[in-house]
Amino acid sequence: DKAVTVTVTADKNLSAARGPERIVVKSVVGGKEHTKTITVSQYDYVWNVTYAPGTINLSPLDTHKDNIKFKCSGAWNAESDKDFVTPSPKSGNGGRDVTNTVSFEVPENYSLQDRTAVITVASKDNSSSYSKKVTINQSKYVFDVPVTGDVEFSSSESNKVFEVKCSGTLKVSDSDKIPSWLTVTVKDG
Repeated sequence: DKAVTVTVTADKNLSAARGPERIVVKSVVGGKEHTKTITVSQYDYVWNVTYAPGTINLSPLDTHKDNIKFKCSGAWNAESDKDFVTPSPKSGNGGRDVTNTVSFEVPENYSLQDRTAVITVASKDNSSSYSKKVTINQSKYVFDVPVTGDVEFSSSESNKVFEVKCSGTLKVSDSDKIPSWLTVTVKDG
């Protein structure tokens, strides 16, 4: 017996299913033909986002945990364009019937700047056609004390009022550090 190896190779398919096609393997011996027909087909490429949040808008002290769920026939990657939010895992190998999950968490924003990040999950085979983006907007931490320079009182003035804007908890000096001739009152509103 002589062994012959037949290899059938399909090109990568990034679109619709192909086939069925038939390949006929023949052997002719002693004037007699022996045949075997092999049917070959190829699945379509699967890219299906089953869950993804829309644009996420957060205040500075909000945190947010979420995920993106999708099916992808091949390898995929996940990335963020800013380092304050990191998707996990950053890559994987899909499969026709595999649901992949990429999780991410947005921490509080203590900076005095608004920030935006875009998370992209994409097929490594065709990222221009098979991708999903999630935009995260988070507003800046507000701390605005509208006093420039020193606060000075004339000998007859009794108070000065100014409005402080603050995203978090506001504290004005420890009471034991305020001089006895001053009274500081903080009123929410």
